[in-house]
Amino acid sequence: QTEASSPVEGPFAEYRAELGILSDAMRFRIKLDYNVLESDKEKMEFPPLHLKSLTVCRETLEMWPRAEKYTSAIEAVTQDALWGPRGAQGGLYDPPPVGSEEQATQYLLLDLEGRATVLLPYLMDQDPKAHEESGWVTSLDWTPGTQ
Repeated sequence: QTEASSPVEGPFAEYRAELGILSDAMRFRIKLDYNVLESDKEKMEFPPLHLKSLTVCRETLEMWPRAEKYTSAIEAVTQDALWGPRGAQGGLYDPPPVGSEEQATQYLLLDLEGRATVLLPYLMDQDPKAHEESGWVTSLDWTPGTQ
């Protein structure tokens, strides 16, 4: 293989990911942005990626969420599904394996408004020998329409 055709294996200076779920005319997404700290770039061969930002996107097709006065039952359901209680009903439905005990400490489990729960790493080691048995995973569960 030539250098141009081989996949990039890192280490990376930044990493972005997006994960979303579509249900009827609603969509719930998260956007993750990771960066290497400037102070780590020169000191480490494989600097870890740190979570820089998490953006939560709540979207509908052909209607604005958060109407002051609902004109239909679907608007009330949408309001609850996107802005209702924190956390997916029952938490994550099928929690993924997150590696060793040490690696598990680098994750956050967040309950978000709108009946959603997300599991994500806030710190990702890029050293291929750091957690040989497991990679990194992000999981999102959203339970619109549950009451």
